[in-house]
Amino acid sequence: MAKSELSLAVQGVNGGNIKEYPKVGFTCNFVGNNNKICFDAFQGYGDSYARREQTQIRVIKGDKVIFRGTFDELAEIIEKKQ
Repeated sequence: MAKSELSLAVQGVNGGNIKEYPKVGFTCNFVGNNNKICFDAFQGYGDSYARREQTQIRVIKGDKVIFRGTFDELAEIIEKKQ
């Protein structure tokens, strides 16, 4: 399995060109006051800092993590609810 790869594309509130960041290690998207979805392609600190095998996703509602896992794990949960 390939190591995790994470990229980001953003657009301002007035539209226009999309700015792409092809290689990032961590992103966090804030939704409302205190909700967020974070993506982390790396793990560890200092000498143990390394790329993950799969990007870790965390969905945080307020102060509570309501999901932590991979894209495939999240997709499985969503598909079961459909």
